[in-house]
Amino acid sequence: MPKYPNILSNVERVLVVRLLGIYLMDTLSMSEHVQQSIKVCNQRLYLLCQLKNMGMSCDCLTVVFDAIVLSKLLYASPAWFGFISVEHLNLIQKLLDKS
Repeated sequence: MPKYPNILSNVERVLVVRLLGIYLMDTLSMSEHVQQSIKVCNQRLYLLCQLKNMGMSCDCLTVVFDAIVLSKLLYASPAWFGFISVEHLNLIQKLLDKS
């Protein structure tokens, strides 16, 4: 169990902090970051479906996918990818397969 510093008045202690778009926890688990990233990417995939229904070409959809989904998944991945579990890796793969 990690040793925490003394509690400061008027400072709220949190379990998860978002730093430069990466969700960090007091453990080396990146589960919160993966879950939030998948949530955002699913919302963006819905947007892509709407664009497809409006008649956007496949080439344009690919460019938009790279810009709004793939970039979200790959952002700072060298820093956090080594800390994810096989379960979270499978969730990311499932999202990519769905897209």
